[in-house]
Amino acid sequence: MLRTPGAHLEETRALLSQLGIAEEDASGEELPNVKSFSEAVAAAEERLNRSETATIELQTLTDRQQDASLTEEEKKEVTAQLTAQQTQIDRDREQAIELLQTGFRLFQAEDSRADLTHSRFLLAYLLLKQHRPWDAIVVGEFTARSDPGSEQGLRCAAITLGGYGDLLRTVGEEQQTQLTAALKPFAMYLSDTWPASEEAAAATAALVQLHLKAGQWEQAQALLKRIPVESSSGTALRRDVGLTLYSQYLQQRRLPDVDDQKLQDTRSQAIELLLNASEAL
Repeated sequence: MLRTPGAHLEETRALLSQLGIAEEDASGEELPNVKSFSEAVAAAEERLNRSETATIELQTLTDRQQDASLTEEEKKEVTAQLTAQQTQIDRDREQAIELLQTGFRLFQAEDSRADLTHSRFLLAYLLLKQHRPWDAIVVGEFTARSDPGSEQGLRCAAITLGGYGDLLRTVGEEQQTQLTAALKPFAMYLSDTWPASEEAAAATAALVQLHLKAGQWEQAQALLKRIPVESSSGTALRRDVGLTLYSQYLQQRRLPDVDDQKLQDTRSQAIELLLNASEAL
């Protein structure tokens, strides 16, 4: 419960104290009593930066754990350090989230709107890091749509795509269809707002692949037109779609009573895509 920010935290800590669990052991460093939006964001950034540094150190410990020359005692020591490091990282991220949410409640008319957008980006980033993709998508997409055309808005769009990517790797086929429907309007927004960005290309490419997987060739081809041929993702996707269409042409050719015009159209589309991909290499 301590990992989820909210009004229940004070009561949770009180209950833990009654059970004989020291508050400092349960929650680590005390949260500062921030009085303003800027103080809250500064305190959140301090914890975020600390967690980023600790994450680099965590990788060093992980690499050391794989060292075959370590004794059993040394391995136990490194494992204990890894656990403590990860606990500290999680704690710093959780506190940073709580501080940012406090900062939103303290936001005043005289506070900077740019700083507000930045703090929303930080929140979306932290939520994604804490394996809360749905929450990261909500905050990231809202901010990207609230700040169209800006660098900060694009960074929030990248977080949103990260959330969709995490979900698409773990959900079943039915939920993939739902996620595709949710991702499509956002991908179109990215393509219209930041047409030359890697984020827009990545979002559209993901949709193309999802439509291909579902056998929706026309939708995949329509989306493909939004990705420049000269981009790396555009070249690879045209090759993939072209190969898929040509495979479909070969299968259809063996069927009885096949529509010859439709068959030739499929072949022509496949060859055109493959030629476009080869010319861009």
